[in-house]
Amino acid sequence: VLISTIYWKQDKVVQELIHKFNNDSKAHVEIKESHISTFKNFPFISIDIEELTLYENETNENIHILTINDVHLNL
Repeated sequence: VLISTIYWKQDKVVQELIHKFNNDSKAHVEIKESHISTFKNFPFISIDIEELTLYENETNENIHILTINDVHLNL
């Protein structure tokens, strides 16, 4: 049930993780797209993030620090 809920609400799960990171740090993260795979690396849940960009802060004068085209996380 947990796996199907995560898969069904994958965008919301990833956005919530990014929102938490942005609230807990001075840096600001943005992503283009994400995909969750529940069976590819079973028993782990894999999150594939495309175009992750890290900025120094959240102001209008964002200083670009890093861009990674493809990130894979296993939870």
